[in-house]
Formats: sequence, C-alpha cells, structure tokens
Amino acid sequence: IIEPWDIVGELCSELYPAGTPQSEMFRDDADVRQAFGACVDAAGQADVVISFLPEASMGSAVELHAAQKAGRHILVVAPGSMAGNWVVRSYADHVFENIDALSSWLAVHVQRS
Repeated sequence: IIEPWDIVGELCSELYPAGTPQSEMFRDDADVRQAFGACVDAAGQADVVISFLPEASMGSAVELHAAQKAGRHILVVAPGSMAGNWVVRSYADHVFENIDALSSWLAVHVQRS
C-alpha cells in the first residue's frame, strides 16, 4: 500500500533538515514538482490504484491518468455526485458509492494468500 503523504513525508526528510517547520517546506517550485512527480510515478507503478474522491482533486486526477496510461486497475470511491465526475467516469474501472461497497467488492474479487 502506497500512501502519497508517506511519499511526501519521506521526501521531506531528504529535502529539509530535521525540525524544519511545515510552513517553511515546499516554498521552492522544484521541491513541489519533485514531490508531485513522485506521487504520480507511484500511481503509475502500482498494481492497483484505489482513490477516495469525496470531492474533485486535481492531484488525484493526474495520478489516475498516470495509472490508466500504465495499464493499472483503478478503483474509485466517489460518493454522491462525484460518481458523475468526468475524471472518475473516464479513468475508473469500478466506482463505489462508499468504503463499505468497496470492501464488499474486494471481499468477493480478491483472494488472500
């Protein structure tokens, strides 16, 4: 499981000295590009991407695009009107109304070893 915030956190430990206040991080556009690129690359390399989209997210849209371009399987939890979002409709292999629906689907379709 890859959490984008974990990727960014690891990168922060490489870019900034310990104790750097969060408000001082990512002031440089090059650092932002590096962090965003690392998250997008991870989506493209994952076996399966699960995205929770209760609202539109430009970052998630780019990650889903990268995942689809790489041929990855994409599962999206898109409550309410988000199920009709064009990004969701364009990239998701399966769309779920909520986490419980995703969990039920996974229980049927994923074998545990």
